[in-house]
Amino acid sequence: MGLFGRKPKLPSTARPALAAGERVLAWAAVTGNSVSTTAPATPGADATAPATTGSGVGVSAAPGDGAAASAVTGDGAAASAVTGAGAAAPAVTGAGAAAPANTGAAASAAEGAAAPVTTGSGAGVLVATNLGLWLPGREDRLGWHDILKAVWSGRELTVTVAETVAERDGYQVVADRPAGTYLLLDPGDLPHQVRARVTRSVAYTQQHPVPGGSGRIAARRVAGVDGLTWTVRYDPGTPIDADEVRDETDQLVAAARAATAPADL
Repeated sequence: MGLFGRKPKLPSTARPALAAGERVLAWAAVTGNSVSTTAPATPGADATAPATTGSGVGVSAAPGDGAAASAVTGDGAAASAVTGAGAAAPAVTGAGAAAPANTGAAASAAEGAAAPVTTGSGAGVLVATNLGLWLPGREDRLGWHDILKAVWSGRELTVTVAETVAERDGYQVVADRPAGTYLLLDPGDLPHQVRARVTRSVAYTQQHPVPGGSGRIAARRVAGVDGLTWTVRYDPGTPIDADEVRDETDQLVAAARAATAPADL
């Protein structure tokens, strides 16, 4: 920390290639060899579904010794839990569903062991801006709308990013990319900014049953862009390529778009 408890300015050597009009809101150095990824379950695959949050996404938090763990999902539901020493405590989202909070511990139906990630521009530093989040190991910025889930354990920030698996008329089908976990011993305002910005990007969200499973329809605001981006994230085990699932989803998205369209003046 700098004078009077204020965090020092982001070093120029760690500053990412900001776009015109992009400004740094908060930053934090990643401590040690702490960046790791955990593979999520494949959407539509036969897998044991984890405990879910309001978005149908499994979240678990690596508990600390009485440290508070908090989570925010892409549906805008915030979760928090206080754990005891070495005990895994579930987090309860705004939807009321109990789920463990996802940090360095295993994410939903993980297939692989944690693997180190090589760092790129802004190596070893997380940078939050008005347009998105810069992560170690990425040459490009994540838009806030690209983040499905962000969990702060009090020491570690775990970020799960959306991956587009199909383009459909008027919306995208997305799934979880492997989650990245970052140990931040001097987090400053970064966890708060991530939480606030991800939540603010959510304009609409609703879980729906579909034939053979369920999925969450969401509309996200993209920083600097007019309009909304519509996505569907199916729960594990849902036959996402089945005609009846696609037809039902098309109707649900169309109804949601109509319900959120501005009224004619």
